[in-house]
Amino acid sequence: FTIVLSEGCNLDCTYCGVDKRSTKTIDADKCLTELRAFYDQHPTDDIEVGFFGGEPLMQMPLVRRLVDGMTGMDRVKKVMPTNGLLLTQPIVDYLSEQNFRVSVSFDGLWQDKHRLQLTGKTTSRRILDKVDLIKQLPDLRIHSMITRGCYNLLENHLYITNEFGVNPELTLVRDVGTWTAHSVNRLTVGIKELFDWY
Repeated sequence: FTIVLSEGCNLDCTYCGVDKRSTKTIDADKCLTELRAFYDQHPTDDIEVGFFGGEPLMQMPLVRRLVDGMTGMDRVKKVMPTNGLLLTQPIVDYLSEQNFRVSVSFDGLWQDKHRLQLTGKTTSRRILDKVDLIKQLPDLRIHSMITRGCYNLLENHLYITNEFGVNPELTLVRDVGTWTAHSVNRLTVGIKELFDWY
């Protein structure tokens, strides 16, 4: 069950097309009604509920409202991707207490090329300054986007693993026009190098 809280975001990633400056959010009561109906229709299944954005941490009061509304739904597994910039100790504590599985988006060596703040400032240092905080999250995931120009997969993989202590998950940007035959060939070399290393 996917909840898109808002498209609003504090980053301007090169490969993302959402309305980052949007202030629109979902209706919590309507969302909870739909979630309850879905939950009741699947009485024996675990239900994964994804809290997405934009940047979900920009909507923490809404997240808390929704989580409070899920009281009694003991088969719900909560997941949240985040760029991590807004993580604080109280937020990490809350996400941990509520058993969120958090995936931090971090592109490693490519971070400052593709994941800039809305002001144009870089983000890599801000994330790396929060590594100890991020590592407190239970069942931590790190995920990286691969787009044209990101061919040194092994070097980037080892860099992220060294910084965070977890192997990053990789997502290939699949938008039309992203890849050329030449860039696919270069990416293939990078993928082979990563696979051969393992």
